[in-house]
Amino acid sequence: MMPVHARLDALFFAHQQALLDRDAPRALLTFTVFRDTLLHHARDEESQVLPLYVACGGDASDSPSAQFRIEHDKLRRFLAELEPRLESLCTLAVASDRSAADRELLGILDRESWFKNLLVHHDLRERNALYRLLSAECDEERQRAALAAMGRNGA
Repeated sequence: MMPVHARLDALFFAHQQALLDRDAPRALLTFTVFRDTLLHHARDEESQVLPLYVACGGDASDSPSAQFRIEHDKLRRFLAELEPRLESLCTLAVASDRSAADRELLGILDRESWFKNLLVHHDLRERNALYRLLSAECDEERQRAALAAMGRNGA
């Protein structure tokens, strides 16, 4: 699963790089790819990984499965908030309203700093709790079956 996390990091970096370049259409495009990848990854975790985590004793740990689901919901809410703001930035850029575009850009970057903190925190929780417990407590056959099921679902 860690290659997906690396891809997400690279996609978000590309998105923020486009923001810094003041290329609103590219920022929106890279955000859309990032969003779709993150949502797909969260669905995979919720449908395949978290049930396995629960079966292997994860809910008895300091990081129960409900915590991961709550964080996924927060990530979804941030994504839903950011997309219309990026669309607005595109509109302002086309209208050549530099002052309004600058205000919107700064607002997006401020919000994305909160989003990025949540994403980093969530990633660390997955690395240190979810994936570590699965590696220690879940046999390889069950892990492979979960990964195969995600592959069948388009991962």
